[in-house]
Amino acid sequence: MIERTWWKKTYADGTVEEYNPFFQWRIGNGMFEVSTRHDWAVGAMWKWTMGNWTRYKVRFVRIGRFTFYIHYGMTKPHNPHTGEVF
Repeated sequence: MIERTWWKKTYADGTVEEYNPFFQWRIGNGMFEVSTRHDWAVGAMWKWTMGNWTRYKVRFVRIGRFTFYIHYGMTKPHNPHTGEVF
């Protein structure tokens, strides 16, 4: 997987280095996603589908073997297929 995301390193001398870009992205294993650090994302998956629960507010569309999705913030755990809240 190729990605540009948040990371934090603590060195032996106590120095802390943090990288937290506003725009982040991930590519790999049939997935592509562009996101912000505030839980907003747009992505697509090939041969993958949405799981049966998530903490993200999500809308998705399946077209053949593609799943396109949008994450727009956080919520209580729920099933995006049925809307059931856990």
